[in-house]
Amino acid sequence: MAKLLERTEKVYETIIRKYEQSGKDPEEFVLSIKGSESFRRLCYYVLKRYCEENGIEFTLDIKDLPKETPDLSLIQKGLTKEDIIKMIYAVKGSNYPASKTFMALSTTYGTRCVELLRITENDIDLGRKLILIKTAKSGEPRIHKIPDQILPYLYGFKPVKNQLTLWQIFHKSFKLAGINTNGYGYHDIRKCLFTELINNGARYEFAEYFLRWKLGGRVSFQHYFIPEVDRVAEEIFKYHPFIKEWE
Repeated sequence: MAKLLERTEKVYETIIRKYEQSGKDPEEFVLSIKGSESFRRLCYYVLKRYCEENGIEFTLDIKDLPKETPDLSLIQKGLTKEDIIKMIYAVKGSNYPASKTFMALSTTYGTRCVELLRITENDIDLGRKLILIKTAKSGEPRIHKIPDQILPYLYGFKPVKNQLTLWQIFHKSFKLAGINTNGYGYHDIRKCLFTELINNGARYEFAEYFLRWKLGGRVSFQHYFIPEVDRVAEEIFKYHPFIKEWE
């Protein structure tokens, strides 16, 4: 098996183990999987890769997977603004410095897990109140202003060595607030933050820039729109739902 990120490898091994325990052929196993469409597609690609690497016949086409029937009970599920604020207060009152640091960064900048992993001591300038976030996917590295509210949590910043540690911090932080985060992750904070920014009145192009998406993908002005760091902070911080909670 080609080298995978630690967390990705654990997911891969879990799916393969369930397949081997099922006693079914790989195509039958994939078709029998219950759950969301995204999870079934993940299992499809994991089993397809496994079969390719082990010389096992696998002819099922991704288009043959049964379509997901919408479950209205799942609409609007996910971490809410209230959940995140409750977590913030629980973490602030805890004795876990790493939780305070990384959850402050996550809730302020909507960071993906890998973006948190890439932050080093050299990326944080406390004197000028600036932080460089190196993006995942096809986004572009962005320099952000650090609001005064989270500044105290960044003193003595120490990076973590792997994503597993970050996921442990995530789940422990919400557990302190009595919130079950099975099935949730840093991206749920990111989605909630973006939704709240737009609903609160932040301009779309600033919210998109702030969350480090690659510009130019939707409308023509985004090919040229590169706001100054201070202007981004001015626009975003006044609509931000979580920064003030870190005071």
